[in-house]
Amino acid sequence: MKVLIAVASCHSLRHYEKSLRDTWIQNIPSEVDFRFFIGNPNTNDFEKDEIFLDVDDGYEGCSAKTIEQSKWVLEHGYDFVYKTDLDTLVVPKNLLSSDFWMHDYTGGKNGEVSSGGSGSPGTGIFASGGSGYWLSKKALSVVAELEHPNPPRADEDVVVAQALKKHGIELHADSRYKWEPRSRFDKDTISFHLTSTLGYNTTIQTAAGAQRQPYGPMLMYKAYENGPQGLSLYDKPLMLVNVGKTRPLRRYRYAE
Repeated sequence: MKVLIAVASCHSLRHYEKSLRDTWIQNIPSEVDFRFFIGNPNTNDFEKDEIFLDVDDGYEGCSAKTIEQSKWVLEHGYDFVYKTDLDTLVVPKNLLSSDFWMHDYTGGKNGEVSSGGSGSPGTGIFASGGSGYWLSKKALSVVAELEHPNPPRADEDVVVAQALKKHGIELHADSRYKWEPRSRFDKDTISFHLTSTLGYNTTIQTAAGAQRQPYGPMLMYKAYENGPQGLSLYDKPLMLVNVGKTRPLRRYRYAE
C-alpha cells in the first residue's frame, strides 16, 4: 500500500513549512511519503518535498488546488492520501495506525450547523479540511475528474464531500481528527487543527509579555513541544490563564 501525506501550502505562507519539518514530519516513517503542494507562479526554487501545481495559489483557489493535487497523487501511484493544512499538528503514529485503509473517505465530521459546525444550511456533512482527511484511490478518481469551480471556491473540503456523495461515497467520521473549538488533545488524537481548536486569535504569554496574534509557526513549535492544553504526549503542559472580564479571549502560557 502506497501512502502519501499531503499539506496544502502557498507562496505567501511558504515560511510556515519549516515548523512542520522541524516537528511532526520528523515522526513520519520512511516508507510513507510527504509533500507540500504549491501553486503559481513557478519560481523554480522548490525543495525536494515541495510539488508545484499549475493552479491559482490564493485562498479562493483552494478547491482547484485540491483537484490538481488529486491528479498528481493518482499519476504517482498512491493508494491513499491524507490531505491537511499548514496549521495542523499531526501525530503520525496514530494517523497511520488508524483504520483509514478500510474506507474511501475518512476525517473529522463537520457541517452540522446546529451543533457549531462551520458549514452553512445545505452544505451537508463533510470532513473538516483543517484537521485533514483521507481519500482512497477510488475517491481520488472522483475528485480528479472535477472541473475547477467557477467562480472559485475556498471551501475545498465541502466541494470534495459533495462530489463524493454524488458517487455514493460517504464520510467515515472519526472524532480523533479534531477541529472544533475547545477540543481536547489526548494520547489518541490523530490531528489537531490549531487555528480552529485554540481560536483564530490566541494570546500567547511570551518573555516579552502577553501577545495577541493569529496563528503563526511559533504555535506549532510550542504545541509540539508542550502539547495543546497540557493533554499530550509531551512534557511542560500548556496552561489556561484567566484573561479578564470584558472579553472572552483565551490566553495560554507554557508551564516551566
